Amino acid sequence: MGRGEIDLLMRHDGFPVAVEVKSRVAAEPLGEFTAEKRDAVAAAARRLRPPVRRIDLVTVRFGRSGALIRWLRGV
Repeated sequence: MGRGEIDLLMRHDGFPVAVEVKSRVAAEPLGEFTAEKRDAVAAAARRLRPPVRRIDLVTVRFGRSGALIRWLRGV
């Protein structure tokens, strides 16, 4: 993925939200959302019109028993 991209752009409660998605097999994907990545997503979000209200993170961890999906608001 290139710098300055947003994985998902959605509306929540009527407001635009930028969403970063991190997924890993058997490992915790939360650690992949570094301060540098957060800053890059925030910079891309600032260029959008209408302005994005917040940035969320969705993590997907794949394991033998399926996928564990977490939605973290306002990261």
